[in-house]
Amino acid sequence: ALCAVIGAGAMKVVGASTDQFFVGGRNMPLFVVAATLASQSLDSNAALGNIDLGYFYHTWDGACLPIGLGLSLILNAIFFAYKLNEMRLLTLPDLFARKFGPLSECIFAVLSITSFCCLLGGNLVGCGRIIGYVFGINVVAGIWITTLAVWVYTVAGGIVSVAYTDVAQAAIGWTGLVAGSIYVLTTMPQAPGVSPAYPLGDSQQVSSQMGSADALAPIPNAIVLNWATIIVLGFGNLCALDFQARVFGSRTPRIAVIGCIIGGLVSWTIGVLFSFTSGSIRALYGPSSPYAEFVADSCSNDITIIGCFGPGCNATVVSGVPTCGEWKPDPFAALKFWTCTKPNCHYMFDFDGSGGLGALQDGFFPMNSFIGGGGVIG
Repeated sequence: ALCAVIGAGAMKVVGASTDQFFVGGRNMPLFVVAATLASQSLDSNAALGNIDLGYFYHTWDGACLPIGLGLSLILNAIFFAYKLNEMRLLTLPDLFARKFGPLSECIFAVLSITSFCCLLGGNLVGCGRIIGYVFGINVVAGIWITTLAVWVYTVAGGIVSVAYTDVAQAAIGWTGLVAGSIYVLTTMPQAPGVSPAYPLGDSQQVSSQMGSADALAPIPNAIVLNWATIIVLGFGNLCALDFQARVFGSRTPRIAVIGCIIGGLVSWTIGVLFSFTSGSIRALYGPSSPYAEFVADSCSNDITIIGCFGPGCNATVVSGVPTCGEWKPDPFAALKFWTCTKPNCHYMFDFDGSGGLGALQDGFFPMNSFIGGGGVIG
């Protein structure tokens, strides 16, 4: 409803002006530029996708998303934002038209539209999952609802409605992400303890994960993929339509630069802080939790029941004996964690459990509705 109101108001501001529709009349102030850039960076991919990866694998696997996106904004501030704003471009392909000619413009336009459709698809799926889970409807229906809502306010007011909607969403969402992260980090278990799934226990995060391939031993550490993710997001998003449209619409080149820096720092700070909550999700919904599910006989169907090693070993091998099971991560674990579907949940302002349930003593750790709602909106 709020987005619809902003879109309707923006439609009157934009009118028939293409300059207003695409770049907001090149008059966006710093607070709008910074908020909308950071909001674009902290989208559903970098928020919900972030803690999903941290839950499926480990904390820094998810943190790579906001780190890479924040890096892109910082690089843009250092090398490109000032000059791009001075050029008074309408769309990013205009840059290629001026520098390399119309053929380059057409090729880049096709590539950018294709890549942006993939980005948009990821965001729509993320929002659709949230809507589908919260309201108990099919995820596909949630995606279509999200698509319609975004289409209406975007078509109505262009970058003006999108930017000011981002400001409103940032005010609510960033507060929810920060408050929710602090609440989780101070009241809930930070990582799984010692169990058959974690013989030595787990930790909230492993500081050497981004520097050592053996940081998670004996579990493989995807260090190459993580660094590749940061590099691809950091440099690839310099050609992102959503980032550069905000740069083009900034009131001055200086505002464009400062807005990118603020957006990058916000992405790093809030995104990485939110990543740390994935340790709590692993603790409550991971392979050592009461809700874990496994795929039987997924490691090997042959088991050595009399073991020996080396030449001349005559170990007895029996086929078809159950050995071990691969853990099946719950695709809705993050949403279950940030909402409460039990008959009894912590009340709106029951931060310490004094409302009657106790300080998170229930086995399901019911989330506080006020905090959890803010986290989901974020």
